[in-house]
Amino acid sequence: MIGSSSPARRWGDRDATLVVLLHGHPDFWYGWRDQISALVEAGFRVVVPDQRGCNLS
Repeated sequence: MIGSSSPARRWGDRDATLVVLLHGHPDFWYGWRDQISALVEAGFRVVVPDQRGCNLS
């Protein structure tokens, strides 16, 4: 959908290499909680959107 937006959580340095984590249904960003800190500590920027119909989307 053009112009639509979805809530997303973001961690890490804005200039770091981006990793986007996508969850399955009916999960949401929190399902990645254990992996997020390890990726940020390794120097990545992490973005986890709430897929359409899940959590805050």
